[in-house]
Amino acid sequence: MQTFKSFCFCVVATLTACGQVSEDKPASGAPSQSDASESGVKAASYGAFEVSWSKASAAQLAARAHTVARVLLGRDLPSEPFVASVPSTIPNNLGFRTSEADTGEALDFRYFAEVDDLRVSNPTLDSDITTPKDVGRDGARQIFERAFDTLAQAGLVDKSEYDLSTARTSTTTTASGSSVSEDETIVTNSYDFLARRTINGIPFSNAGVRIRVHRGGRLTAIRLGGAQVASLRSESTVPSVRTLGTTGGRLDLKESPTGAGFVFEGTPDISRLAARFKKEFPAAAADRSGIEYMLPLSASLGGANKAVVEPLFVVSYSTKTGEMASRRRYLGYSIRDLQARPVDLSDKAKPEATGDVRQ
Repeated sequence: MQTFKSFCFCVVATLTACGQVSEDKPASGAPSQSDASESGVKAASYGAFEVSWSKASAAQLAARAHTVARVLLGRDLPSEPFVASVPSTIPNNLGFRTSEADTGEALDFRYFAEVDDLRVSNPTLDSDITTPKDVGRDGARQIFERAFDTLAQAGLVDKSEYDLSTARTSTTTTASGSSVSEDETIVTNSYDFLARRTINGIPFSNAGVRIRVHRGGRLTAIRLGGAQVASLRSESTVPSVRTLGTTGGRLDLKESPTGAGFVFEGTPDISRLAARFKKEFPAAAADRSGIEYMLPLSASLGGANKAVVEPLFVVSYSTKTGEMASRRRYLGYSIRDLQARPVDLSDKAKPEATGDVRQ
């Protein structure tokens, strides 16, 4: 029996000031700023935002875990097991399990303090493929949206920061067969929904919510958390915001940067940037691209550190040599300075590690 996951949750987003230059050496021929401006794509105002992580206290984490567990199981639960499971000093990687006395149903919890990332799952239900009922993708989406609303009502997410219509959907499937037959049966285990926080309509990969719905209609896993954005929501001009380039103080953003953030004028020439990537990395096979905020995957800033991120044209790709393909990598092109070298957003390879650390 083999299990396939068509999607991995990756809490990621875009750091230009602290990013590393791509290890791949792009070929020459990057378009100049003047060449790009001749493409007919109009410049627009964009925000670069200060981001940081906030570590939860023991009381906050116990309350959050308790609330997520209630949403996951769909019923009230006593709070004492959660308070008892969270130590007063929280390590960076905290794991624990709770089990109900009445039903014996267990939940696994994992909290990564440096990036404020809480993951809760029902391992028994998550691996169950015997349920004959399958609610289907549409039915699962309705369940996902109701669960998201419940999390919002509990104060764990802010609905104004999300656009559920852009949530990414994937499925986990199991294929089984027999050595005496060529027939193969594929069963959908669950449906995964990833909603990323958006900033002025642009996805911000370092914060989001992932909800997994079992084929039978129950929730099997919830993951939430990530970086906090220093911003102010406003429908009007915010004079105090720093500006770069030729914006001249003009601001038409619904969410404006505060702190060390700033506003700049960018040229989102996606077709030209995509062509540049193809020319500079001819052996690469891109599977996803678009403008988003994305910190390097190797970044671990912790609770006290901050960074300023701006939207880049991010390409997810692997390099093929014959029939061999490299691990997935992420490359970001600036829309503020079209002559800038691309930023390598990929996680650094760890030869001693097993599995995919980005999942």
